Amino acid sequence: MNRSPAFVAAVVPHFPSGYRESATIIAAENALRQMLLHDLKLPLTVLKGELEALQDGIHQWTPAVISSMLGELDQMNTLLNTFEPSNEETRQQHPISLSGFISRQQSQFYRVATQTGLTLRMHIQPHLWVDADITPLKRIMQNLLSNSIKYTKSPGTIDIQLKRADDTGQCELIWQDSSPGVSLHELPLLARAHFRTHSATHTQDGKGLGLWGVKQMVQQLNGSVNFSQSSLGGLGVTISLPYLGY
Repeated sequence: MNRSPAFVAAVVPHFPSGYRESATIIAAENALRQMLLHDLKLPLTVLKGELEALQDGIHQWTPAVISSMLGELDQMNTLLNTFEPSNEETRQQHPISLSGFISRQQSQFYRVATQTGLTLRMHIQPHLWVDADITPLKRIMQNLLSNSIKYTKSPGTIDIQLKRADDTGQCELIWQDSSPGVSLHELPLLARAHFRTHSATHTQDGKGLGLWGVKQMVQQLNGSVNFSQSSLGGLGVTISLPYLGY
């Protein structure tokens, strides 16, 4: 029987003491399994789109297309390695140019957005460095993109900004998309596992793990995340990470 992490967590305290440790392990493994399945969907979707474009003659076998497909395979391999228990202890944070990292995602994000009828806008302030692990950064960006693609009506817009906040001095990644929006009473619930907004339909493929996963990974990087109503009519996500003065 496959139960959600929230369900298992709720019933574990009622187990006899001898079973609680095993139940906690099962809950953790179940949560990791669901996160892995969720995070693998976007690179698989991108690969499928690239192959269909080649089959239909929209794209040609160019070095750029091959590089894009290899990048998605590398992303899936990275995700699989991330969930290996032996790799959990070996991950280390180090100085990363967040400006450069996000800029390098532009071509891939543009292709994915275009395939789904969305317009991508990016405004990246240069020379912003953070102390981070590249793997959770990649997963944060992929989850945000996946969430926008699933829930933003076409034609629509995704707007990505990276800047240094004037008030806090931290690096701020501001991700906004267009309608449909999120109600005010739903905003505090977005970081809960398996929560889906009222505007989500039964035809949309999602388990409510993307934004929950974003919050978990941002916290791993000693940052914070805030959800708001976007000025574009959809969802706004602001991620703050400590700035390194390089």
